[in-house]
Amino acid sequence: MWRYSKYFNYAYGMNLFGRDCGFGEPAVAVRFNAHRPWIESVLLPEIANNRKSSTAGSKDEVIFIDPDLRLNDRCSYSGGVQGVCVAHDRCPSIRQRMSNGDSIIICSGGSVVCCPRTDVTSNPSEIEREFNECGQRYVQLRKQRQQQWEGFQPLRLRLPHFAEVGWEEGSEIRFQCIAYLISTSAVVTSASCLVSKEFEPTVVRLGNIRSGPQTTNIAIIPISTVEIHPEFNQSTFENNIALLKLTLPVQPTVYMFPGCLWQNKTHSPVESAIFRGGNGFDPIHPMYVRDCNVRFARTFSDPRITCMVPGVYGTGEHCYPTGSPIIFRQNEDTNLFTEYLVNIYSHGRCNSTSLRIVHRIAMYIDWFKEVLK
Repeated sequence: MWRYSKYFNYAYGMNLFGRDCGFGEPAVAVRFNAHRPWIESVLLPEIANNRKSSTAGSKDEVIFIDPDLRLNDRCSYSGGVQGVCVAHDRCPSIRQRMSNGDSIIICSGGSVVCCPRTDVTSNPSEIEREFNECGQRYVQLRKQRQQQWEGFQPLRLRLPHFAEVGWEEGSEIRFQCIAYLISTSAVVTSASCLVSKEFEPTVVRLGNIRSGPQTTNIAIIPISTVEIHPEFNQSTFENNIALLKLTLPVQPTVYMFPGCLWQNKTHSPVESAIFRGGNGFDPIHPMYVRDCNVRFARTFSDPRITCMVPGVYGTGEHCYPTGSPIIFRQNEDTNLFTEYLVNIYSHGRCNSTSLRIVHRIAMYIDWFKEVLK
């Protein structure tokens, strides 16, 4: 199906029988959607049970599109609820209205909705705009990377969003933690890597990973503040995440610029990759929480933490540095993609069959905004 300027693949049904090789006769197939309740009961029993228990009182929401309403116009819902037309991301209650089956008014189409005045949030801060506009803000740098993809010190090897965290030791700087550039003012890494050292780190290096021995496009920026997540637990590794604020903003170039944050709290991309250090990535895939609970003694009750399974095989060791970014690359053209930081690696055993513990970036974005505002 062609939508939003790209193709989406949908499984509609499964062929059962029929001569389908030029005989001009109809074949017989089974339509998947007709069997959706049974499929969900097998693959997603929790969702099926929840839907079954709520069917009696459920109702579909009614969506009105009012072409006469524009941004900032006054509007209203039944029951005397006064509202104003705002961008949908300034109206967090709109999702709840949909869940409740309440009516929704779209102001002249697009992403502007009628929001009850009491639910309208303030205008986004600069850091919120940087996070939300990441896909468009750095599109020219991505296109420049494509143009220089196979050039001298090829850009296909370089990682413009990856960073290294360094400690000064006498006349040397030792880079001992992996981090990820999420804005021009900060990188994110694991808290456990930082607290394992005697002193706080002093600098961040950008543009160096997989850059080649003769590169000159590297930046070393002093750290102004180390922010360990306030709920980090050194024993259980809960909230194993930290922000490093930089003294100077990064000047975005084709060699270094912020990556985007995965902001979907309900779904994670299936085809993610984890940086294993050195020169490569390994595939790594999300798992349902119920499957994580089966494999671990402690249940995953905190939605900020989940488990993943590496797409590796064999008897060798597959160890990953704590704080290693888990990314998803959304392809848009040949060698042109937008990279999203989905998770931060926390810990796990190194054999190929062991599940790994990660922290979901989408669940920490509010904390990022609070620290960086």
